[in-house]
Amino acid sequence: MFLRRALAFAACLSSLSLAHAQASSARPDATGWRLGAIALLHDGGYVGNVDRSLVVPAVGYEGEQVYLRGLQLGWHAWRGEGVQLDLVAQARLDGLDARDIPIAGLQDRRKSMDVGAVLTLAGDAGTLEFTALGDALDRSGGQELALVYGYPFNAGRVRITPRIGVRWWSRALADYYYGIRPREVAQGAPAVHAVDSALIPELGLNLLVPLSRQWAFYGAWRYQHLPRGIADSPLVAKSTATTLLLGVSYAF
Repeated sequence: MFLRRALAFAACLSSLSLAHAQASSARPDATGWRLGAIALLHDGGYVGNVDRSLVVPAVGYEGEQVYLRGLQLGWHAWRGEGVQLDLVAQARLDGLDARDIPIAGLQDRRKSMDVGAVLTLAGDAGTLEFTALGDALDRSGGQELALVYGYPFNAGRVRITPRIGVRWWSRALADYYYGIRPREVAQGAPAVHAVDSALIPELGLNLLVPLSRQWAFYGAWRYQHLPRGIADSPLVAKSTATTLLLGVSYAF
């Protein structure tokens, strides 16, 4: 149980593009290993006992071409002035254990791995990230597209980055994690609920506080509004999902 929750929170870390990515932003040319710890509070909007809170270790690596951030492995495929294209593979642990949801007849929603690309445009006006991912293990067979804008600025030594964006989930992806299937109704679930493709807007705030050349404190908050097709699912208790992260890292 502890290991499963630890892995789930490490995935939250990578999906928020935090921790080691933030530590690198203080020194863009920094490479090497980073160790630290993170504390996470996550409320995904599900009914039942799915919300998580945990403290776990964090490991990352920044190289000239390859990086590891949480459970995201990336390769810098191309770099230009203000433009970068990364190829990535990362865990998708949006799945849930049926026993955590107080609805009869449900089956587990299995975790998976996504592969895809991240295109980043950076300049004086901020950064714009476009992400395209697909389910490599065919758990859902779905895809995700994301467009996120961030504007970093400094308040003394503290770097603050407000973020705003939107994610598109394909029908297969959204329905797998939030729908209820006919076979589950046959086993006792209340009613079939099919979820179409969905747009999920989000707001975020990242915080980085360098404590020394090696040590850094970081934090992040993310808020997502779940669209009606998802929020109306019997699996969902409310139309919002939030994540709060606090951590510390040491760069070697």
